[in-house]
Amino acid sequence: MVCCMACKGWGSQGNGLLSSSGRSGEVLIVCSDNMWKSLLGDSLQAILMQPVVNLPQQEPLFTVTHVTQANFTKAYQKERNIIHFNIHPQNEYKVSAKYDVWATPQLLITITAQSEQDAAEQL
Repeated sequence: MVCCMACKGWGSQGNGLLSSSGRSGEVLIVCSDNMWKSLLGDSLQAILMQPVVNLPQQEPLFTVTHVTQANFTKAYQKERNIIHFNIHPQNEYKVSAKYDVWATPQLLITITAQSEQDAAEQL
């Protein structure tokens, strides 16, 4: 008698990914320190950290954390929401979204642009 069985796990077990860290209202920005301290960083913070309307006290839409590409290690790759910048003179402006790349649930947004100014203007 031959018996074959298979099972499919649910959640993070089914796809082999670890559970993401961070809350839904937290965003990790991956870019250079120069970008973070420039118009691009200021624009991102103005958008993501604007106050939520109709609350009795001021609270930002998102809690924002910054890390450089060099420090974007496996520990950071488990974050729930990541915005990654890919700046290179040969790039055309593009925004792409991927789900569950390194962990689950996870959203990875990659913003590709020719320059920091191009990326900031498109935000």
